[in-house]
Amino acid sequence: FLNRLSEKMDLAKKSLEIGKTVKIITLKNTCH
Repeated sequence: FLNRLSEKMDLAKKSLEIGKTVKIITLKNTCH
């Protein structure tokens, strides 16, 4: 159970990081 919970947390962190990078990329594209 704890292992699954930690895996879900890792996935959430990864998705958050991906979302941040995507936002930065889109912001850069719109600026240029």
